[in-house]
This record gives sequence, structure tokens and C-alpha cells, in this order.
Amino acid sequence: MKNNNIFSYQKEFDILRAISVILVIFFHLNEDIFFFGFVGVDIFFLISGYVITQSLFNYYNKYGSEGFILNFFFRRIKRIYPALIIVLLFSIIIYFLIIPYGDHQFLWTIKSLFFSIFGLSNIYFFENIDSFNYFDLKTTTPFLHTWSLGVEEQFYILFPFLLILFLTTRLNLIYLQLLFLFLMFYPGEIVYLMLFQYVYHI
Repeated sequence: MKNNNIFSYQKEFDILRAISVILVIFFHLNEDIFFFGFVGVDIFFLISGYVITQSLFNYYNKYGSEGFILNFFFRRIKRIYPALIIVLLFSIIIYFLIIPYGDHQFLWTIKSLFFSIFGLSNIYFFENIDSFNYFDLKTTTPFLHTWSLGVEEQFYILFPFLLILFLTTRLNLIYLQLLFLFLMFYPGEIVYLMLFQYVYHI
């Protein structure tokens, strides 16, 4: 079913995005002073969830369900991967040129690179959460920051299927909403790197 309900992009989101990035940068500069800076991650995910949902609704309202999933995946890949590959390539070259490392850290870095390419770095870091320190060069990796991109990519994979299911069947998602509400109060320290900690942002 098609209709003319097309949502336009709000420029205010760019300001909120900038604020969220600045908060995260400040947090990394000094986590003691800017202890509140981590909320920038939540702000960014919230905006991303809204914008992606808006984009999917616009496509459905204009074209219906035909090509809904494939078109979305193609646009996400085209938008993310050219920049991601360049960043990963330059990061690993610069890292090995200026940071001293041992065999263990070499293997750790290569593994994190591999998982970053496929949008699974957050899962890899979660499984090895006792092996690294975010702010310690001796136990970190240049790809640690890609955990948030992993969360987003997993969201991109799952959410379109949920949304098209809702749009085409008018399925009542009250139980899913209750699950999201439960996850909002799940211990964040344990699951901070995982997708389901952020599902309520949609």
C-alpha cells in the first residue's frame, strides 16, 4: 500500500549529532571531568534509530514492500563501507608504525580488524571484555571504537524485517515493546557493548 505520507529530514538532527560527538570526545579526553559524556552514544543511537525508521517509512509509503529490504541494505552498504574500509586501512598502518606491540597484541588487533569489517566487533569485544582497557594503549586496539558501528549494523540487519512485518501484517508489537522496556533497566555495565542494550532507542 502506497500513500503520500513522506517524512522530511529535520536539520536539527545535525546539531544533536554534533553535540553527541563532542560529548564522546570530551569523555575520552578526561572521563573524570566529563563523566557524563558517554550519553553522547545514546543520543547518537537515538537519532540514528529515528532517521533510519523515517527512511524506511518513506520508502514503504512511496514504493510499498517491493524491494524494501534489499534497497535498504544496498543503501547502507554504499554509505558505510567505502569510508569504513579507508578508516580501517589507515588505522592499522598508522597503529603498527607508531605503537609498540607484542605477538599477543598483534593477534588481538588483527582479530578485531576482521570482526570490525563484518560489523561484529562489539560481540568480539564483549566476549573478551576482561582482556582490554579502553583507555590503556597497552591493552587496546585501534578498532575498539567500532563496537558502536557493530551495534548499528546489527540494528540495520534486524530492524527492517521487524518493521516490514509490522507494516504488512499490522502485527501488534506490544510484547516486543515490553521486552524493550525490560532491556532499558537491564544492567548496562554487563551488556553495554551489545545491540539489545539499545533497542529501546527505536
